[in-house]
Amino acid sequence: MNNNFDKELCEIVNEFYKKSKTGVVDADALKLVSRWQKYLTKEHYECTDELLECLGRMYLSDEFKNKIDVFGDGTAEYMSKAILKYIENKKNLC
Repeated sequence: MNNNFDKELCEIVNEFYKKSKTGVVDADALKLVSRWQKYLTKEHYECTDELLECLGRMYLSDEFKNKIDVFGDGTAEYMSKAILKYIENKKNLC
């Protein structure tokens, strides 16, 4: 794993990797997405729902997938799936 990542980022993405092994986007995965969104806002930029949705789609591109999957194969795809489900759920609440 790349040691240039900070500790909190590693913890969150490692959790996504562990969850990816089940393939199921459950309530815990959605909480993890919320944690990811808060992390991005705190450490990098305001991560609105719209931006988060775009990121979720971008994580499937080779550029992002290759970087995210250093945590384990399938991590990027699972993060994308979980993020998009999280956004879908929020939209359905409105």
